[in-house]
Amino acid sequence: MLPTIVIDQCFPSSTINWSKTSSSALLFHDSKLLNASTNQDCQNMCETQADFVCRSYDYNGDTKECLLSKYSTVNAGSYHANQTVNSNWTFGEWTCDNEACPGQDVKWSKMDSYQGYFSNDTHLDVLYDVWTMKRCQQLCERMTDCMAIKFDAMSGICILADGSLKKVAEDSGMFGYYADWEYNYYTCVEGKIYNLASNATGENNNRSMNVTGQETGPEIPAATGIHVEPMFYGPGNDSFRCGFVEITSDMALLYSVLWKVDGEYLSVTAPAVNYTDFYLDQELANQMMDGSTVECGVSVCLADNCDNQRGKFMSSDMYTATIKINAPDTLDFTGGRRRKRTDD
Repeated sequence: MLPTIVIDQCFPSSTINWSKTSSSALLFHDSKLLNASTNQDCQNMCETQADFVCRSYDYNGDTKECLLSKYSTVNAGSYHANQTVNSNWTFGEWTCDNEACPGQDVKWSKMDSYQGYFSNDTHLDVLYDVWTMKRCQQLCERMTDCMAIKFDAMSGICILADGSLKKVAEDSGMFGYYADWEYNYYTCVEGKIYNLASNATGENNNRSMNVTGQETGPEIPAATGIHVEPMFYGPGNDSFRCGFVEITSDMALLYSVLWKVDGEYLSVTAPAVNYTDFYLDQELANQMMDGSTVECGVSVCLADNCDNQRGKFMSSDMYTATIKINAPDTLDFTGGRRRKRTDD
């Protein structure tokens, strides 16, 4: 039987399905680093992880590194390196065959002011001894037709509802004032949740939360105009620069670059503020041969919250190295002496 931590994410009648892919990984989304003797041990650690809901893992069979992640290809798909990393790595993730948002992300939003005039809704269940908002949300996600919760942290009461509650005009509903209660509802969305939800007036009346149940910040922009610039300075001094358009933003952003050489991700640069300083490792650059290929990908994150606030991973076009030999009559020879011709 699977641990409660994992199975709680699916409907009670659902089956947990694990998929594993060799030479693959989920880039830049490691939430916890552990050591595991085998791939199965790493999967077990993901299933029993108590600090957060582990959705996937990367396992290195050589180094025994087990990288657990809150994310999966559902909410961080642009970072999935599918069969393009070293063969020592295996990527594993689980899905339910019956869950709240199949193939999508769960976006929880909170009604800031739970008072006023409301329409009627339907209570599906009232649960006691539930002491965290996150747990109440999880219980809702496991119940068919549950789309919202009413939660009181002081009493530990979690009410599962159908999500039909709406604020209405004074003459269209009943007045309610719930000082210690919070009302949350969810929707199913594509990709990772970054934006704060806004109403028609532009005011942030609802706060958006990501799949981990934590409030998120503003949208992080993705890099554009990404390209590989070859820089040849002579034998043993070749270099390649990853260039992209500077992002103008009031937010403090960090940039990371991942290099793919001959179809395999091999090198990553540490996060940096200066976007012009991203070069392929010189040893790798000088190993390039005729027909070798180079690509670079850029990840942008919020400087003080890179673990949860990243933009979409964007890649350059492929650059193919070619060796060009000039025709003999265009070769220039400098230095030395020309040999004098002699007749036999």
